[in-house]
Amino acid sequence: MKENEKRALELKIKLDDIFKQYDERTKYILSHPELIDKVNYRKRSENSLVEKNGIKKPICKDGILLRGKCEYKGDHWTRNSNGHEIVDYLNSLFRVLVVTKDSNEDVGEKEDTTNRGVEWDIKTETLRSNKSEEICINNSFAKNYISIICIFMMYQSHSENEILEVLADIDKCWSIWNNAPIARINLKKQPGNGSINDSRLSSYISLYGEILQKQIELINPTVIINSAGKPGMNFFKKIYKDLECIDKNYGNGRDKWIYIDKIKKLVIIDIYHFSYRGWGLNDQSLFKELIHRLIYTSMDINKLLM
Repeated sequence: MKENEKRALELKIKLDDIFKQYDERTKYILSHPELIDKVNYRKRSENSLVEKNGIKKPICKDGILLRGKCEYKGDHWTRNSNGHEIVDYLNSLFRVLVVTKDSNEDVGEKEDTTNRGVEWDIKTETLRSNKSEEICINNSFAKNYISIICIFMMYQSHSENEILEVLADIDKCWSIWNNAPIARINLKKQPGNGSINDSRLSSYISLYGEILQKQIELINPTVIINSAGKPGMNFFKKIYKDLECIDKNYGNGRDKWIYIDKIKKLVIIDIYHFSYRGWGLNDQSLFKELIHRLIYTSMDINKLLM
């Protein structure tokens, strides 16, 4: 067995063990009502969101995305492994981890999603519509998600106009995302409704934070794209003590998007949530802003990662 294949197998075993730890933690939480109360909307509510956002089991699996054949299961798309995703990820110059705050599964109020693998395992995501057999990337979350991945993958070797041309062609964007060795982690750790407020997300992070940190350290990204807002950045600032903002002097200095940890050799890009409609404005101003900030900080990023 080659050395990189051996490393990949060892990592897979460790990552599988992480989900056993998540399940044990969930059992513990379920046996302690005072912990559950932190993340439920309110007790004895008829609101279906209580079920959707409450602690339940099994845990939402995530990590290095599978890149094998896509399959339609009659009511949802899913994806198989090609057998070498972890090797490709470990060999990648940019080990990109995308951090989101929910699985953003679009389901009806009464719909039973217990056996829906697409919701329970983010690694199988295809970014296709779950409602039909059509390849469909027409919702804002999917478009913005893959567009931002494309920007990061292209900004060093393409001009701004070339990148914007690709962003205008969603099929080209999907092709780049579809082959990129990336990981995605859901900080909420529980599947369900496609939105969650910051205080509740922070509660989930506090319940699962220690195992989350272990999972991220195992995946060992060189780039984290944070779409989980302030709770996500607060969590990363606890893990990475030496983070410093490198675009604080960009423009008017009104926003801070790009952070580095020179010790860990890590870049964190703190952006708006992928569902934010501002990404989809016709003038592409937010996409341009991200491109400009990456170019502005490229010397620091290259020095760190190259």
